[in-house]
Amino acid sequence: MIDADLLIMLSEVDGLYTMSPKKYKQAKKILDINKIDSTIEKMADSKLSKFGSGGMKTKIWAAKICMNSGCTTVIADGHKNYPLSKINNINSSWFHASNSPSSSRKKWLLNHLHPSGTIIIDNGAVKAVFENKSLLPAGVVEIKGKFNRGDVISITNHKNEKIGIGVIAYDSYAARKIIGKNSKDIKLILGYEGRDELIHKDDLVKISV
Repeated sequence: MIDADLLIMLSEVDGLYTMSPKKYKQAKKILDINKIDSTIEKMADSKLSKFGSGGMKTKIWAAKICMNSGCTTVIADGHKNYPLSKINNINSSWFHASNSPSSSRKKWLLNHLHPSGTIIIDNGAVKAVFENKSLLPAGVVEIKGKFNRGDVISITNHKNEKIGIGVIAYDSYAARKIIGKNSKDIKLILGYEGRDELIHKDDLVKISV
């Protein structure tokens, strides 16, 4: 949700091991993980901490979510003084994400099956969207549906062709008041300072028609 680049989990265990380092001297730390498969999950199947809620298994589950969202994860020793400054690529385990947070978020938007409403925009706004610009209220012709701020909304042209999908910055009540208006007039119309755009370009995915 926050487009994070990195998650750091400080633990009493300084990374992922092939087996419990407390029980087995031959346990080896896995420094770099590029994919969480069944082998990795089996390594985390036992609780290494009697204090944690789920131990390493829960940490791997969290790392998997982050990797799929474009966020790299590191498990490091939390017992050291100033633990963050002590983290490096040999004293911890790194779970590397392959995509950026922004590209992963846009992929999620594109696969959103149930948009909460629809925004119909004019030709000028269509051109702006395909030039990777934000969607401003001035280019919106009509709004359909009832939605809240932060909901996923479909964007269509005047032919009812879907040209994009994005996260709306206003609820449907406020959005209807400012469509067709200049962004500098938003405060006067709504009575409070809002965003200049209905949908920011970072929250918008284009669809070719």
